[in-house]
Formats: sequence, structure tokens, C-alpha cells
Amino acid sequence: MKKLLYLSLLTVFCFSFTSCSDSPESVTKKYIKDMCEVQMASERLFDYVAKPDDMSNDEFKEAKKKFVEGCTIKDIEILKNEEGKNVEYEDNESKAKVRFKITFKNGKVEEESLKLVKQNGSWKVDDYSSRFLLR
Repeated sequence: MKKLLYLSLLTVFCFSFTSCSDSPESVTKKYIKDMCEVQMASERLFDYVAKPDDMSNDEFKEAKKKFVEGCTIKDIEILKNEEGKNVEYEDNESKAKVRFKITFKNGKVEEESLKLVKQNGSWKVDDYSSRFLLR
């Protein structure tokens, strides 16, 4: 199941940001939302997964529900750095780092950062190792 999720994530990497010329902050928000939509789509994979013998029907339904709630974003907030800025730029503003906080539907809150690079005038995600996506 994880392999299918990772394959889905790879698909998003290939197609999500082909025409983004937005700010680092807006690209970060779009990226996170798209990644979580891929995780939500993988909920349908439960329809193909056999219920483990040691799990009741209710437990299996509850596991599916928790998975969905853990992937559903309630809010994404771009965090300011110590200088009060939303973005930390490097290399003549060709690289950026954006810190953010995600609140999920299940109440879980995670703070992360994402590195971006400017290519051909568009901001692209340069950090594919965001921990919250691989949890």
C-alpha cells in the first residue's frame, strides 16, 4: 500500500508545478494541499485491502476513518521567521525556505519547512523529503 502511495506522490511531483510563477508562500500551500489530496485519494485503496484476520469490521472501519482524518487539512499557516518575514531567501533570491504549520482534521498539528528554487521565473519545490508527507 505504501508503494502505491509513493507512486501517487511521484505523480504529483511530476505534474503539480509545471506552471507556477507564484510566490514561495503560495507554491508551498498549493504543494501541501496537492500532496494531501493524493493521500486522500489513496483512501480508496482500502476497498482493495483485505481486512486483517485479527481486526474486527468496526476496527477496520475505524482505521480507515483515522487515515482519512489524518490526511484532511483543516488549515495551513505560513510562519514568520525571527525577523518577521514569511520567506528566507538565499543566493540572490533564487532559493527560498518557507516555514509552515499544518492543522489536520484530527487535531494533529505539525510544523515543517519547505525549500524552493526559482527556475525559469517560477518557484519549484526543491525539498522532496518533507517528513509530514512520509509519516
